[in-house]
Amino acid sequence: MQNVTLQISIPETLLQSLIEDEVRKLVRERATEQIEQDMVLGVAEAAKYLNIAKQTLYTKSCYGEIASFKRGGLKFRKSDLDAWLFNNRRADGREIEMQAANYAMKRKRA
Repeated sequence: MQNVTLQISIPETLLQSLIEDEVRKLVRERATEQIEQDMVLGVAEAAKYLNIAKQTLYTKSCYGEIASFKRGGLKFRKSDLDAWLFNNRRADGREIEMQAANYAMKRKRA
C-alpha cells in the first residue's frame, strides 16, 4: 500500500466556520445526552425501562434500594435507574473466582 500526501488550501474563514459547526454539533449532542440522563419517568415507564414488575419497583423504592421522589405520583430519574442497574449487575465467572481466592487468602491469614 502506498502513502499519498495531499495538500489543500482552505481559506481561514472557511476552516474556522467548519470547526465552529463541528463544535456546535458536539455541544448539542452532549446537551441531548444530559437531558436524557435527567429525564424523569413515572412508575410504568421506569418498570418497563428496568424490565421489572411495577410492584417490584414500588417495593425497591419503599426500601430505598432505588432512589425516587413524589411529585404528582412516584417518579424516578433515569440517571438513578441507570446507577441502580450498573450497581446490581452479577459478577462473571472470572470475578467470582477472584473473589473466592481473595476470601480464601484472608481466611488463611486469620
